[in-house]
Amino acid sequence: MRHFLAAIASLTAGLPAVLVAQGNCSGILGPPASGGWSEYVVQTPRNRVPISVRYAIVGTEQRQGNPHIRFETRIRGADGETSMVSQVVVPDFPYEQVALQEAVLQQGSAQPIQLGPAMLARARASSLAPLTRLVVDGCSGSELVGREEVAVPGGTFTTSHYRNAEAGSDIWVSRAVPFGIVKLTGRDGATMELMGHGKDARSSLSGEPRVVNGAN
Repeated sequence: MRHFLAAIASLTAGLPAVLVAQGNCSGILGPPASGGWSEYVVQTPRNRVPISVRYAIVGTEQRQGNPHIRFETRIRGADGETSMVSQVVVPDFPYEQVALQEAVLQQGSAQPIQLGPAMLARARASSLAPLTRLVVDGCSGSELVGREEVAVPGGTFTTSHYRNAEAGSDIWVSRAVPFGIVKLTGRDGATMELMGHGKDARSSLSGEPRVVNGAN
């Protein structure tokens, strides 16, 4: 059970801003078309060296007669090796955690794990991870500072800069970037900067998922 609880925690850590309302940051945050991706270099107090995190839309489908997206997060360590891939089926981006329709997790080269009903319920009820909280605080309850040119590893962008003074976080967003996020900073020193983006994303999962219901 401990292994699966750790898997849920890792899945949650890779998720985006699950509680950000559509109207925040002027509605700039949102899902790109299928295949759209943005990759970020991320530094948090929990990781001593930067990691890369890629957000991507790797498919669309219908659930209960409504359109849904297949949102994927891929995490790579400093050595460039993929350490975690999570893929969720949700109605939109941003979305509420309770909206998860399906979740698949793969650690390294291990067989992918698809969360069964009990595990999926835990993922829906899980608390926000630090990186997720950084995104939430950057937009939710923030105020527009102004329009700014921002240079990040992925280029220079004209952005809208929002600040949440209470949370001590800043976010720079642009409609020119899939998902909208160009840069994030937090009071605790966490940072997230765009490395690159494109329109050709495919699923990073490999192998047939094994359904896990949390019995062991």
